[in-house]
Amino acid sequence: MSDFIFNRQPVQYGSLSNIISSIYSVAPPKIFEYHGKWGSLAVSQNVYTGFDPYETKHHILVIIGGPVLSFCDNSSLTSSDHNAGTKAIYERWISSNQIKWDMDLLGPFTALFIDKTNGELTVVTDIMSFIPVFASSFDEKLIISTHIDMAAKAAEKEADWDIISVADFILSGVVTYPYTCYSNFRQIAPAAVHKWQSCRCEAKSQSYWIPTEKKGYSTIAEAGAAVQTSLKEYVGKVTKNMKKVGLFISGGEDSRVVLGILPKDISKDGFIFLEGMNREGKISRKAAKIYGAKLNMYARESTHYLDILPECSDIIGSGSQYGHIHAYLFHKLCGLNSYSAVFGGFLSDTFLKGHKIAKIGACYRFPFLPEIKQRKDHYCDPVSNNFLYDDILEKISARRRHHYDYIKQLRPNSADEWVGLWPMSMQGDIPHINGHRHLFRSYEPFTSPAIVKIAACVPQSWKLNRRLFRIAAKPFLKPSKWLVHTDGRLPYFQWYFNLPLQFIRKVCNKFRKVFHPYTIPQYAWYDEEKLLASKKAKELESQYNMQLEYLSRILVKNKNDKLINLLTNPVQKRNLLQVAYILYKNQTCERTILEKV
Repeated sequence: MSDFIFNRQPVQYGSLSNIISSIYSVAPPKIFEYHGKWGSLAVSQNVYTGFDPYETKHHILVIIGGPVLSFCDNSSLTSSDHNAGTKAIYERWISSNQIKWDMDLLGPFTALFIDKTNGELTVVTDIMSFIPVFASSFDEKLIISTHIDMAAKAAEKEADWDIISVADFILSGVVTYPYTCYSNFRQIAPAAVHKWQSCRCEAKSQSYWIPTEKKGYSTIAEAGAAVQTSLKEYVGKVTKNMKKVGLFISGGEDSRVVLGILPKDISKDGFIFLEGMNREGKISRKAAKIYGAKLNMYARESTHYLDILPECSDIIGSGSQYGHIHAYLFHKLCGLNSYSAVFGGFLSDTFLKGHKIAKIGACYRFPFLPEIKQRKDHYCDPVSNNFLYDDILEKISARRRHHYDYIKQLRPNSADEWVGLWPMSMQGDIPHINGHRHLFRSYEPFTSPAIVKIAACVPQSWKLNRRLFRIAAKPFLKPSKWLVHTDGRLPYFQWYFNLPLQFIRKVCNKFRKVFHPYTIPQYAWYDEEKLLASKKAKELESQYNMQLEYLSRILVKNKNDKLINLLTNPVQKRNLLQVAYILYKNQTCERTILEKV
């Protein structure tokens, strides 16, 4: 549940704690407060064992997230010492000042370091900004937080919404970096050490890694071996002192890889959330049995992803899609927060399978065909529709072009891929990490810096058609080589072996859809169109009707039209409902916004 708010101007004791507590509907976590001439700081307790704040006579160190430490044995993950991990980082940082952030700390993290003697503040972002950090830029004030709504509230700037960013989020599910939903706040750069002197509100930033386009491996086999080594090293360091772990198991291949890497002598409890036992569940059960894990299937309400809208919107904040916090409610129901580690296979698609590489349209319509990269990148095409104000769309397009031009300088031949990765807030489903870290000790092996670096230095052609992933995953997939994926293929084998299998599955699905349709989805995901057409969705529209009208007045050309009725994409409708909820929660904010329009 850990977040922090830093204010350079000292404030009354308890005020920052109240802001942090406001994002929790029930039972807010323990909150630490620190005050001095340097300013005020509030930090909610970290769910990861061993990473509570650490204070000395001269310094304060805060670690957000649960990084795996490569320079020690990670006994802090199961220790009764609540800040053993933080102390280990502090001692390495202070003693040698040679800490290597891209090698010593693996996985998502943010480090905040205060020198109480001279007021200097240092914030370190992880290699991809899996955990984004936001800073103010107004009135010579300095407010920094890992939660954008908290930051705006601490600055008393909740009403200073950036309407361009709000529209950007509704249309695309992300806010183009470095902008936020608030005019006076920006996201700070990933993979960098940011330092603020006591008398300055502008930071001096130094990157410790940049994803430049360069070749790192001579063969795909060499790169695949490096992926194998990195995954085993990450999982081994986490589980070294553990006897039991949890993990998410699906009908796909990524969870099988994690199952294959986990030590055989460790107890493994698997979890899957479905609307009812289906194809995905049956395959998951077989996978769990093959790898010696116990599978627990929990039924999910058909309206689950609308039921959790208020609480998850509060946890993740404005400008991030709440719906990717899939385990919310289940984290308590399943006892996920009782495990020393809960593993997932998230971002394997992104880093190793070219998920963000623009491909020709046929690859999406017919997934059994070989993947071919699209020649023209359409990211910078003008954002257009016929109902939003033209100047809003033009400004969104300009921001995207500016970000694309920056990425193009770093990666001339793969900007189409990395424009949606650098930083990770440009990928809509990243709340899966940033949300779940609030709920339980989540570990995602594919976030290891070594995996990120491999992804950055291999040709895109190696990622297409799962070539790199398959080579790396082959030993871990071997026990389940004859167990089909939910989409009908056998992950152990090459794409051309699976082409007829996937084609047959697609044809069968077409016939079944006509003659004998399923009553529930056969995958782990829900039916977005059905959800947004549900009675629950209509109830939310009614509840937030005033806020939806306000947003229509701000964004839509024709004042007689309602934005919720103009949007045909169900994901965009869900984004709009999330924005409406945030306005609903702060009705003073919405009135102030309208006054400025």
